[in-house]
Amino acid sequence: AGPLGQHAPEQHSGSATADLLMARAASATEAGRTDLALNLLNAAVELQPDYAEAWNRRAYLFYLDDNYTRALGDIRRVLALEPQHFKAIEGLANILQHLGEKKAALEAYETLLKVYPKAPGAEKARDDLRVEVEGRGI
Repeated sequence: AGPLGQHAPEQHSGSATADLLMARAASATEAGRTDLALNLLNAAVELQPDYAEAWNRRAYLFYLDDNYTRALGDIRRVLALEPQHFKAIEGLANILQHLGEKKAALEAYETLLKVYPKAPGAEKARDDLRVEVEGRGI
């Protein structure tokens, strides 16, 4: 990642095959064929294990399927590869909040706002969680 969490274009992994798998996975996802998209993304992460965006897309599919354990595993892989990948941080915050892990979700939203200060809805989510975690001020 470049400065301020900027990323290379999402569909360029350095492998023409992985790029094709990603494009086909995106089309399959849009068509509601998440089973096919998941198979394509499995192939992409196997082919290019250091390509953060493939892990991120697969995490999103797991999230859509309510498979939060697998989604969190893939998000951790994305963040190990690209610590400032704001979509992965946003996904982490959303899942933690959904699971009721309020303190961890609050920390994730604070990290998200450092990386991407204009993240839609992040400031309100952070402020709401801060009240729940820390209580109301005097």
